[in-house]
Amino acid sequence: MGTSKGGYMPNREIGVALGATINLGNFNSIRIDYSEKVTVPDDDNVDNARDELYSRVEDFISEKIDDIKKESGE
Repeated sequence: MGTSKGGYMPNREIGVALGATINLGNFNSIRIDYSEKVTVPDDDNVDNARDELYSRVEDFISEKIDDIKKESGE
């Protein structure tokens, strides 16, 4: 990653996207996709921000999968 003039690294935008296909039986399935983007300030660690964002997106997807399975009677 490059820097702009004077060695300053501008804010960066990162994103995470996850998805899952859930088999509902009887040849039916449902697909759920979710993504988030955040701006990482120039003084924050991108790796840490990405790990936190991934965990948040993964938790959201897992919660929705559980909801779908409960509603479908699985």
